[in-house]
Amino acid sequence: MNKQILFAIFTRAKRAGWQLPQGLLVLAASALAASLTGLPVLAQNIDNLDSQLQVPGRPPNYEALRREGDQLIAQGNAAEQRGDYLKAIDLWRQAIVVFDRADDWRGLGLAHDYIGLTYARLERWDEAEFALRRRLAIARDRGDRQGEVFGLNNLGTVLLRYDDTSGATASFQEALAIARALESIEGQGLSLSNLGLAATQRGDYDLAIKRLSEALVFRRRAPDPVAQANTLNLLGAAYQADGQPDEAIPEYRLARWYAREGRDLAGQFRANRGLTTAYAERQNWPLVFNTLEEWLELASESNQPRQSLQALTLSSRYLTRLGDWQQASQVYQQAIILARQLRDSQAEAVLANELSQLVYGYPFGVPQPLQ
Repeated sequence: MNKQILFAIFTRAKRAGWQLPQGLLVLAASALAASLTGLPVLAQNIDNLDSQLQVPGRPPNYEALRREGDQLIAQGNAAEQRGDYLKAIDLWRQAIVVFDRADDWRGLGLAHDYIGLTYARLERWDEAEFALRRRLAIARDRGDRQGEVFGLNNLGTVLLRYDDTSGATASFQEALAIARALESIEGQGLSLSNLGLAATQRGDYDLAIKRLSEALVFRRRAPDPVAQANTLNLLGAAYQADGQPDEAIPEYRLARWYAREGRDLAGQFRANRGLTTAYAERQNWPLVFNTLEEWLELASESNQPRQSLQALTLSSRYLTRLGDWQQASQVYQQAIILARQLRDSQAEAVLANELSQLVYGYPFGVPQPLQ
């Protein structure tokens, strides 16, 4: 399939109004968009290109089925963004039935990606792995090499989540080999970034820093600030885990900047957390509390109360560490109220226990900020 037809496929997705779920990886559709930036295709030619997608053997009502599948994907994405994950999965499963009737293998692959990654979010690992292996099989059956790259990376990410680092690394390495053969800038950046993440999880920080630095070369060549923010956050974490907070800080700062550019809330929160802990390691307390304040403001503006809870918890522990027990007590009480509102009984119990220890002078020792 030539590049013009690939471009038309991506244009179709945009027309359908698909919005990628918050927190999920940008999959094949966005990969095509990034890799074809600047392609000299005139807008008036898109309809002609769409006509080339009419594959012999597809049902006569293909267009109607495709639109129905697109709508189900969009409805599932909206449910996922509301936090109604099981409803989202149900809608994406309905989309699979429709796409199967239409013989729309790209829609099938995308729906399986969403289902697999959402099951991973729910820590239902077997179901996540099954869906992503099915997605990978679809790409292989259809000769979709770019789809293989993203399928392998998504599968590896899930394997990494339940500590199968060897399986994850093998998946990422296979994805990298295919991406190199395709000369895919985005695919190479993603695969190297994930290899760096796997190395960090294994404790091989030198290799992690090397792979993530290599990934940045490709990330900078693709106009995707969210991807750059992700790799920079991972690089900051690798430096920090290796006991190099001074090296981690500039990476986290850059990550925060790119996350802002890409309107990536998750990336901003990760960068703020990384900066907070790195500054604390350097005992740069003014910057610690400035970053915590920014973290809380962002959480309030974006209506992310769980992020507020994380920031308040760290604030109370740092204040305790500095001996400002009166201020720490006030922040603990705010955090406990918020945990109760969120019905997070575990967090509420931990915070209440720490507050009670503060009242009695911490007979069992001051809690560590990173617990």
